[in-house]
Amino acid sequence: MKNFKWTSLILAIAVLPLMGFPSVQPETDGIVDIFSGTIDNSKLQNSVFLGYIVYDRNCKSIENGLTRCDTGVKTEDNGVINFNYTHKMSEQACLLGGDKVLLKVKKGRNAYIIR
Repeated sequence: MKNFKWTSLILAIAVLPLMGFPSVQPETDGIVDIFSGTIDNSKLQNSVFLGYIVYDRNCKSIENGLTRCDTGVKTEDNGVINFNYTHKMSEQACLLGGDKVLLKVKKGRNAYIIR
């Protein structure tokens, strides 16, 4: 099962540019730009959505160089899905309005975004 998850991620990274989405690798160091967090306005589970960021707000420093943000991902079939995430600002910039992303909703409220 673990191999299936990594295979799915690698496949998404390879296919997105072919679908008109930008490369999901950031411009520096070739590291995949992944944000881990939770969704709070949807009961979707085990789903994958293509979309774009419509807002990224309420970013607040919490501790140890971490920042907590609230972002909205506009999807074609499910409207705006609210995604809360924490990231290390010195290593990973916030999501930006207009960023095209892949949103993977796992079991429960857990989710991640690939930019």
